[in-house]
Amino acid sequence: MGNFSYVKDNRLLPNGFDKQAAPNDVKVAGEAVTDANFIGGSDEISYSLTGLTGTGYSVTVEMVYQTLAYGFAQDLFKDSSKEVTDFKRMYNASNAKVTIMTSTTFTP
Repeated sequence: MGNFSYVKDNRLLPNGFDKQAAPNDVKVAGEAVTDANFIGGSDEISYSLTGLTGTGYSVTVEMVYQTLAYGFAQDLFKDSSKEVTDFKRMYNASNAKVTIMTSTTFTP
């Protein structure tokens, strides 16, 4: 697998969501605030691939739905209570942590 980096994390906003009028407890933050095409119900993204050498690359991009953010789960799992320990065991045993909503593959 080649080198890659994580560029942007956007949760898709619900249809009709007005990010400029949202209350503080659900407001959009970071670069998404000024991203003109990050609007209720959609977003446009782009990828830039650099530093590739050779030929024969195939790139697959996926839009993934994740019910529980990885960072949130890792923070939660620092708690050693029985409930969290039980949940962590079920979470780790599950193969349903993410659902691929759509994907595309292309050859640059």
